[in-house]
Amino acid sequence: EIGLTTESHFYTGLSLDVSTGGVFIATYEPSTPGTSVTLYFVLPDGYVVHAEGVVRWVRSATEDAPPGMGVAFVNISREALAHIAEFCASRPPLYFDE
Repeated sequence: EIGLTTESHFYTGLSLDVSTGGVFIATYEPSTPGTSVTLYFVLPDGYVVHAEGVVRWVRSATEDAPPGMGVAFVNISREALAHIAEFCASRPPLYFDE
């Protein structure tokens, strides 16, 4: 789960993809691109990530993918980035050859 706030709203959603550059948030109520957000989420190792981000893109629901928004990190600590990098390195790739 991931929580985020904007100047006027509080949202919760599910993170389906995280990297050191940002996060995809699955939600039926995405913010518009360019919106600044404050993010917080807990990694499997228990580390709580707090970051500032900006919505870069939104996606409508499709047969193959949920709706949501891509948020780029614009202010995040080095410690948080290190924990995210460690988490990403421990997971298998999401891309599969058919």
